[in-house]
Parts: sequence; structure tokens; C-alpha cells
Amino acid sequence: MDFMVYMGVWGLVLSLIYHFAYTAPRWHELVAGPVAEEGSTLGYLAMLFITQAFSNFAHNISWFVVCEREGAVATGLLQGAKAVALLFGSAAAFCGRQESQCLTPSKMAATAIVIGGTLLYYWRPLQVAAPSDGIPGPELDEDIDGQDLHSGELT
Repeated sequence: MDFMVYMGVWGLVLSLIYHFAYTAPRWHELVAGPVAEEGSTLGYLAMLFITQAFSNFAHNISWFVVCEREGAVATGLLQGAKAVALLFGSAAAFCGRQESQCLTPSKMAATAIVIGGTLLYYWRPLQVAAPSDGIPGPELDEDIDGQDLHSGELT
């Protein structure tokens, strides 16, 4: 939990430095002008900003909880799966509007690498946990490395 707070404080500090050094001096050019051109209000923009901040807060807490419970590797694999889903979703939703969102051979190759790496990571545990042809596998109370899942000690 301390690490999460530490990272959050640093993220906040760096964001504030950026907003005060870059955005504030160009407020009309970057924010007020485009908001007025679109017929919106600064109050609506503030509501969107606050909603985004709370959404990021919940996302970051969730990420650290998942990382703590599932481990860094599993969390990284979930991030890869999320990236693949976002790639296909954005291609389906926005390819007709913006060419950079369309699927390309390089994007498909990167997707194949992510999916292939995930499958390789999970391949061995699946092979050991589900033996076939009468070949004995680990007991149900042990993981693939022979560690007793209930006691935490090696058997």
C-alpha cells in the first residue's frame, strides 16, 4: 500500500508541474478556446476532468490489488490481453474515421507475439496439471513446482 501511495503522489506532482508549466500559460489556446468553439462550458469540462480523475484513481487501486493478489507476471499478461482487445475494438470502432486505427501487418504481428507469449506462459502448467495417457501428474493440492498450496512449504 505504501508503494501505491508513493507512486500516486509522484504522479500527482509530475502532472501538476506539467499543468502549471505548460497548460496554464496557454490556457486559452489549449483549453478555453477549443471548449468555446465546440459550444461547451468550462463547468462541463471540469466535471469531465473530475470524473476522469476518480476513474484513474479506481483503476490504479485495482491494478495494485490485482498485482498483489495475482503476481506481476499474471498482471502483465492481463495487460497484454487488454491491449489486444483494445486494438481490435478500436479498429472496429474507428478504422473508418481514422486510418491510423486500422489493423496493419505490423499490428497483427505484435498481436500474434502477445498472444503467443501468453499461450507459451500457460502451456506448461496446463500440460502438467492435465496429464493424459495415464501419466501421473501433481496431486491436486500441489502446484507444478511441487509446492504444497496449503502449507506454502515444498514437498
